Amino acid sequence: MSVWHLTQRFGAAVATRGRRALSEQILGLDLLRQTFGEPVPHGLLVQPRSLHRASVRLGMAILDGLWILPGGRVNAHEPSPFFAEPPNELWAESAHGFAWLAHLEAVGSQEAEHRARTAAAHWLRAFSNYDAVGWRPHVMGRRLLSWLTYGRFITAHAEPAFATQFMVSLVRQAQHLARSAASAPEGLPRLTAAAAVTMSGLCLPGGERRITAGAHAMAAELDRQILPDGAHISRSPEQLAVAMADTLMVAGAFRTRDIALPFAIRRALDRMAPAIRFFCHGDGRFALFNGGTEGPEAWAAQLLANDDAHGAPLGHASHVGFQRLSAGDCLVLCDTGLPPPPACSAFAHAGTLSFEFSYGVERIIVNCGAVPLRDGAWQHACRATAAHSTVTVNDHSSAQFLTQGMAQRVLGAQLLPGPTEVPCRRIDDEDGTTIAASHDGYVQGFGLKHHRSLFLAAAGNEVRGQDVISTRARPLGSAAVPFCARFHLHPDVSVSAEDSGYRLRLASGDAWHFSAEGGTPALGESIYAGDGETLRPTQQIELHSAVESGAEALLQWVLRRVA
Repeated sequence: MSVWHLTQRFGAAVATRGRRALSEQILGLDLLRQTFGEPVPHGLLVQPRSLHRASVRLGMAILDGLWILPGGRVNAHEPSPFFAEPPNELWAESAHGFAWLAHLEAVGSQEAEHRARTAAAHWLRAFSNYDAVGWRPHVMGRRLLSWLTYGRFITAHAEPAFATQFMVSLVRQAQHLARSAASAPEGLPRLTAAAAVTMSGLCLPGGERRITAGAHAMAAELDRQILPDGAHISRSPEQLAVAMADTLMVAGAFRTRDIALPFAIRRALDRMAPAIRFFCHGDGRFALFNGGTEGPEAWAAQLLANDDAHGAPLGHASHVGFQRLSAGDCLVLCDTGLPPPPACSAFAHAGTLSFEFSYGVERIIVNCGAVPLRDGAWQHACRATAAHSTVTVNDHSSAQFLTQGMAQRVLGAQLLPGPTEVPCRRIDDEDGTTIAASHDGYVQGFGLKHHRSLFLAAAGNEVRGQDVISTRARPLGSAAVPFCARFHLHPDVSVSAEDSGYRLRLASGDAWHFSAEGGTPALGESIYAGDGETLRPTQQIELHSAVESGAEALLQWVLRRVA
C-alpha cells in the first residue's frame, strides 16, 4: 500500500472519529437531559436466548479475580472489572460489553450470580450517565444484548430498588443507542449495534419505533456484510458465527412476539447457514482463519439447529475466496482470496494460500490460530504468515499490519493489503479435485509470486501439493531469496522422521506419510491456539529452499494415508 493511500485512509479515519466523538458528546449531553417517553418496564416482553460462547472455566476464573477478556487477562482481585486498570482499549470495551456474563451464568452458582449483580451495580453507579468507552455504540450494543439476555440472572435475588434502576438504565441505553447506532465502526460492530436496537424494541414495552428502525439497519448491514456465498466480509469464520448468533437471537424474538421476520434478515440467515457448514472440520468446529478460533464444542451445531433449509456447504466460496475439497473422510480448506476491506481487517491474518487438512474428526495440518484472550505480542505473532501452513518468503509476511503509532491508534491494527491479485481455478473430475491459485503479496518487497496447487484424491487417501516461487517480477542479477513452506501440525499428531519423509500418527491410531522433493526438510517447534487463549506446544514440518534471480523454485509434497 502506498504512503498516499495510507495517508488518505488516516485522514478519513481522523475525520470520522472526530465526527463520532462530537456526536457521542452531544448525545451524551442529551442523555442527561432526556426524559423517557416510555414506561419503566417491570419485566421483558421476550426473554432472549443467547447462542454465544459460554465457558465455565472462564466463569470460575472471574470468581477468582482473573478477568480473561478479549484484549488480555487482568488480575483484578475485585468483584468488578471496573476497579482494574485496563491494559488496552479492546479489554476495556470487552469489560463494558458484559458478554462475560455468559460465563458467570454457565457457572450458575449463587456466588456467580452475586458477582454479576455486583459488577452491574458498580457500572450503574460509575457509568450510567456517560463514559467515553462504555457508551460507544457497539460497546453499548453488546451490553444491551447481554443485559437483555442475562438480566433475569442479575436481578433474580436483587432488591426491588436495584431491579428498577437496572430496567431504567436498559430503557435509557436503548433510547440512546437508537440515535447513535449508525455511527458505530464499520463491520461487525455496526451490526451488533443495529441488532441491539432491534432487540431492545422487541423486549421492552413501547419499543415499536426501535423495532422498525433497528430491523431496517440490520437488513442494510447484513446485505453489506454477508456476501452472496454466506461468508462474512471480514473473512473470519468466527465473526460469521457471531453475526449469525446475534441475528438468530433477533429472529427468535420476532417469532416470540409473533411479528413477521423481515425478508432481508431471513435471507441472510439462509445464506449464513451453509457458510457455517463450509468452515467446519469433521469435529464440528471452525477452521482457523483470520482471527477465528475453533469455537466452543457444539457451537456450530447450535447455530444450525434452526436451519430449515439444511443447505449443504459449497465446494468453493468464490465471493469470500475459500476452497473446500472433500473426499471420503478427508477435508481440505484453503484460503484463496484477497484480504478483507481495511475497515474490516483489524483481526485479519496474512495467511493467503494457507490450508488446513483433517481426516474424520481429527485435524492434521492446521494454522496456528488466534489468541484474542492474550496480549498484543502473541496476537501479532499469530497473524503473521509464518503462523500459517503456507509459504513464507525471507521470514516476511505476505501482508503487513498497523501495529504502532498514531495510524494504529486511529485506524486500529488493520491489515495493510499485501496480495492484490489471487487468481484461482478448480477442476473436479473422477480422479479427485484440484485447485491452483497464486498471489502477488511478495511482489512489492521481493519481486516474487507464490503459486500453489492442491489435489485431493477421490478415494480420500492422498493429498498432493506443489508450491512454485516465481521470479518474473524480480530484477536479473539479484541475490537468491530464501523461502520456507510450513505445515503446522495439530498437537494431537505425533511426528517421527523416516528415511523417505515423516510419519504422522493420529490419536486414533491412523497414520499418514509426508514426503517432499525440492527442498530441505526439517522439524520445527510451533504452537496451536485453537481456543483463543491456550498456547499448546506442537511441531511443524518445514521445507526450506531459495530461489535464484531469473529462475523458478519448485516444491512438491505428498500426504498419503498408510494405516
